[in-house]
Amino acid sequence: MNNKNVRYEKHYLIEKNPMTIIAGVRYDKGIVIGSDSQLTYPDTLIKSTGHKKMFEIKANSHLSFTLAGAGNPFYINIFRDILKNYCFQQDVKTLDKFSFVCEDVATYIIKRYVIDKSVKLGLVQRENVANINLSQWQDEIDSILDYSLLIGVVANNNDMLDKGLFTVIPRGEVISNENYSAIGHGWIFAEYIFSRLWDKDLKYIGAIDTILYILEEVKKMDITCGGDTEISMILDNGEFTPQDDKFRETLKLQSDVLQKLDSALVRVWRDMLKDPTKAKSTKNSKKNDKQEEIQKNN
Repeated sequence: MNNKNVRYEKHYLIEKNPMTIIAGVRYDKGIVIGSDSQLTYPDTLIKSTGHKKMFEIKANSHLSFTLAGAGNPFYINIFRDILKNYCFQQDVKTLDKFSFVCEDVATYIIKRYVIDKSVKLGLVQRENVANINLSQWQDEIDSILDYSLLIGVVANNNDMLDKGLFTVIPRGEVISNENYSAIGHGWIFAEYIFSRLWDKDLKYIGAIDTILYILEEVKKMDITCGGDTEISMILDNGEFTPQDDKFRETLKLQSDVLQKLDSALVRVWRDMLKDPTKAKSTKNSKKNDKQEEIQKNN
């Protein structure tokens, strides 16, 4: 991964799309991506919940992906629809090809909504387009195309399985993230937690718990992120986990468990800070809490 691109990407995502948190992680049998569902209007901070930020797409018999977007829904939806059509028409089967197609889609959006529109509005003459310095176009792109994407992909080609996470930014750069990534506000916190929790043998429930924990913690500290947490799971066979009542109940139960564990961990840390040599384990902390509760009831 190009460090310069990453620095630009993260700066861009904070400045342009501060009101979303999206995180994704690979696990042993697939990919999990999660997002908040709150839409916040920047000028007024008026909020609405239930906003869909993730889209599950079976592009062809070889390729499935979840596209999650932060920023202007107009550009996110255009990118989604064109990417879906390109992957179908070109029968994309590999992650390398998928990355190139994403670049093509981003380039198309730049050409149509920045360059061609500038010509139509008379801001630049068509014959002068090629003479404009690239850095000038980059400034226009940054000011107009306010979106960014996190895409989880599973590709099956002749029994060869590959899966990955890609970040797309409006300048047309597609960045491969080997194991996990986050965009939007709270990405620093998210990737810090990822660095501590991710493991090459991460399992189904562990992946869900990691995403739930990250999103719920970010929503606590940022009023512009909120609403219900959305989760998308792509399995290694290219299928998506059904978003039925059973799955939603599982998410709720796991979220409740995580909140209780988080409270227990806070108590352990407080004990350690008081006296590191006599710090209680999480198990003992829970036992003592139960004993205190019994004493109160008596």
